[in-house]
Amino acid sequence: MTMSEAENCGLTEREAKLVGHPAGTALPDLPATVLRLLATDYRDDQFERDYFAHYHGASMGWSGVMFGIARLNALCRLMGEQEFDAAMAEVRAKWLRICVAADAKERALAPCTRCGRSRRLPDEKSELCGDCASEQWEREHPSDGRADLRSGDDDTFPFDDDDDIPA
Repeated sequence: MTMSEAENCGLTEREAKLVGHPAGTALPDLPATVLRLLATDYRDDQFERDYFAHYHGASMGWSGVMFGIARLNALCRLMGEQEFDAAMAEVRAKWLRICVAADAKERALAPCTRCGRSRRLPDEKSELCGDCASEQWEREHPSDGRADLRSGDDDTFPFDDDDDIPA
């Protein structure tokens, strides 16, 4: 779907479920409250992606990102800049509160018991920071990057070397 199509198409199935209007309904035919709900939902998605990337080092992928940007552009035109900006400010304020709380939670984590560095939110269930936890796992599960060819048991991944290929 092109950016222009994303801006001009009717409600998607996902949007229809969110707002309680039939899929395919043209955006200009929707009430202002529904347009606002759609806009805040798309902006929430953007903030959520950024939140997980920053605090958890996790990508939520790129699926739907360009469609979301095009949809926000269309919603801004339909809502008017003042109403759109007010809705975006509310979403930004909500995520600012969430991020301030996450920052405080990270600062409250005790340092890594091995190296003394700060831990991040993904480390909160461990006493180790991510680097030390990774090093510990590597020590407990040594691998030189090759299968154990001495035992012949290297079939964890099919066709990982030539012993799986019939002669």
